[in-house]
Formats: sequence, C-alpha cells, structure tokens
Amino acid sequence: MWSRFPAAIAACVSIASLFVHVSRAGGHEDILDQIRAVYERKIEAIDSVRVESTRRGSALIPERELYEAEQRYEFPQTTQTSIVARDGRFYFREIVISRNPGPYLIANGVAERDPTRVPFDVMRQAMRNTQPERSDERIVFNGKLLWSDRGERIERDGVSDDVVMIRNLETFAPTSALSPLHYCGIVLPLPAIPRENKSALARSLYHLLMDNQFRVSEMDQIVDDVPCVTLESKTDDEDSTKVWLAPRMGYAVVRRDSFRNGLPSFAVRCASFEEFALGIWLPREIQLTAFGWRDIHPGPFVGKPLHQTTIRLNQIALNDPESDKFLSLSPAPGKLVVDSSDVPRIPSEGIAVPNYIMPANEKDLDSVRRHAVKRLQGDRWGIGFRVFVGTTALIAGALTTWFVWRRRRG
Repeated sequence: MWSRFPAAIAACVSIASLFVHVSRAGGHEDILDQIRAVYERKIEAIDSVRVESTRRGSALIPERELYEAEQRYEFPQTTQTSIVARDGRFYFREIVISRNPGPYLIANGVAERDPTRVPFDVMRQAMRNTQPERSDERIVFNGKLLWSDRGERIERDGVSDDVVMIRNLETFAPTSALSPLHYCGIVLPLPAIPRENKSALARSLYHLLMDNQFRVSEMDQIVDDVPCVTLESKTDDEDSTKVWLAPRMGYAVVRRDSFRNGLPSFAVRCASFEEFALGIWLPREIQLTAFGWRDIHPGPFVGKPLHQTTIRLNQIALNDPESDKFLSLSPAPGKLVVDSSDVPRIPSEGIAVPNYIMPANEKDLDSVRRHAVKRLQGDRWGIGFRVFVGTTALIAGALTTWFVWRRRRG
C-alpha cells in the first residue's frame, strides 16, 4: 500500500525523524519550517480517504446542570459515520439511534405552551416515554451535484414516496467537522472543494501553519508519554490555540486546546496511534471536550467542561481504489427527486422546484430532469396565459358594456 505514495513523503519522514538531532542554534523557525514541510507533503500524498467511525457523547456534569447550561438532556445512543473523499468529491453517511421527545411533548400540549424551554422534569418524563429511533442520512457530491437522502417520505395522492434532494454545491456548506480526521490535523478534500481552494481551509491546522500563525513555545514536553513540540498561536487577544505535535510520528496532533476570552472552549486529545502509510500516523481514538462559553452559557458554566465526545476510528483507508465506488452513488430507482439545482428563477414568482422519479437507468437522468423542468415551466406559462386571457376578456367585456351604455344615453 505504501508504494502508492509519492517518494516525497519519505523525505518528509526523514525530516521529522531528524528533529531530535536539530541543533538549537538553528532556532525555532527551523522547526516551524520542518513542520510546514511535513504537513505540505502529507496533503500532497493523500489522494483519497475512507473512514469508518463511531461517536459517543457523555456529560461531564450532572444531567440537570447540563440541561440548564445548554438544554441538552442526553446524547444519541449510537452514531456511526462513514466518510469518503477524493478529488473534491465526497460521500458522507451517518446512522444515529436516538430518542426524539417532540411528538410526546406535542401530544401532551407541552411544546405548544412553551416551545423554547421545556422544564427538566417534563423533558425527563418525555424521554422515558419515547422509544429510540434510527435515522440514516446520506450525502454524495459527485463533482457537479449534491445528493441528500435523509430518509424522508412525502405523501402525494395517497402514495408515499422516499425523497431525495438535489442541490447545487453552493447551496450546501461542507464542514470540516464532518471528518474525524480534521481533529488530527489532516486536511481532506472534504472541507476544501477542490482541495486547491485554500480559502476553504481557513480554520484548519494546515492553513494556520502555512499562514505562519504559530510560534514554538516549548521544544520537549511529554504528553501522555509522547515527546511533543508545543505550538501556540501568535495572538495578543484572549482567543488562542495551543497544539502539541509528536515529531517521531510525523508531527501528528497529540493534543489541541482552544481558548475563548482567555478561558478554555474546546479540547482535543488523540491516542492509540498507528502508521497507516509511510510517515502518516493517525489515532484510533479522539476525545473532544466542550467547555462553557461566555455569552452563550450561563455564568456558572463558563470555562467549565460540560460534555465529552469519544470518536473511535474503526477503519481508515488511504489512497484505496475501492473508495471510488462510494463516490458514484446516486439515488435508487423509484425514489422521488426534489431538484433545486440550476432551476430558472421567475422574478414575479421566485423559484419553483421540479420533481421527478429517479429512472432505472442513470443515463436517462438528464432527459428526465429536462422534461420535469420544461413541464414545470409549461405549467407556469399555461397558468399565466389563462390568467392573461381571462383578464383581457373581463376588460373587453367591461369596455363593451360601457360603450353600449354611452350610446344609449347619447
């Protein structure tokens, strides 16, 4: 598998391994140059990524306090995420098993009385009377269109249809948070479409390194028994970031702390590292800790750890040709497609979205879609024409009546 990677990555590993021999006379800027070179080569070496992960959250404070802090009663029981990214295309699937108390609250009139704040004891009772539900969401961007299947159904004329949405890419804001590897400092095509769109990486570790936003604060610090170089952001305000990187593991992220208004806001811990490709070390476990924020959470919770999410990376495949089969997925034949991509806008009416049934042969999709758009425009024209004819007839009738009345009076 390693043979698929450019030979340049080997040079990057050599640079990292020589860290322990670098003379301090070279200064910290030399270390930053090495780190930037390693991450640049990592980006160039990774052409595709496939990740299978599970995520589970837990409260770090009593459940009543957490509910008071941010109206969160419980976390999903199970969350499974699959991500594939390559050449600006991506596939995302997430299966969540959780409880939705909404129907119970509405049935008991609670949500209607206070839709924004349900008392804790009432919410607990609703949860106890709600069964877990399974949701399955899929998103596929094939380089042109974005398909979204959230498992929704629509009733039309007594017929129930599974619904798939199509949108242009610009109507969807891909987030790096979808990818667990974002927290490892690995930039994927997912948050940058295409990958060369550097502006889309503004919040990534890669971008901050390339934009020279860090300085070295410590050279030899041990974090979880791993020797690390410590970087901190170059800022004089109270919003800052501190990162611990392991030189002997290709400067992999071991720890990352973010601060807001001088107080901790978010923390990342990575553990159980494996070398999945030459010089590319990734953790099997990522732990995320969320803290209370000023102006968002009540005063007693500001800067206090509220809840924790543990991500386990069950499968990681880099540059695997088998990943391509996920990126060509399209809705299953027979599904109702609600298509808002490239729909002409009528100034007086706004946008009306055509819909059609996904054909059995994907090659027929373009013609089916064009027919649906023309049919929609034809309906608009037909209605407009009928309104025009009707209005003209009324005006003509009124003028004729007035003309006859005038002649009789004359």
